[in-house]
Amino acid sequence: MGMTESEFWHMNPRRYHIRVVAFEKRQKALDRQQWSQGYYFYIGMLSALDHAFNGIRSSLDYPDKPLSERGESEFFDASELPEEDKQKLREQLVKKLQGMEKAHNDYVKSKNGGK
Repeated sequence: MGMTESEFWHMNPRRYHIRVVAFEKRQKALDRQQWSQGYYFYIGMLSALDHAFNGIRSSLDYPDKPLSERGESEFFDASELPEEDKQKLREQLVKKLQGMEKAHNDYVKSKNGGK
């Protein structure tokens, strides 16, 4: 927490509490930063895999600006859709994933001599 043993034993509880709160805020900010880095890595990997397996039909691109700079209208909120539309989106996702799986399996077969 950034205090020596001497400071700990000679500090009044109010000042100690202030340091604890500041430490917790720094930890939360660090956790948020690390989560964001992981999320950007995740988006990058998904984008790369989508481009690798789908080529020109790829529909997923890495964001052109940070997510914090995007307006709310740029995000898709599926919670507001009717259940029928949600089901259609799920089915489209399953078909796309099955296509990616088939493309991957065909690629592996071609690399292994058709085995």
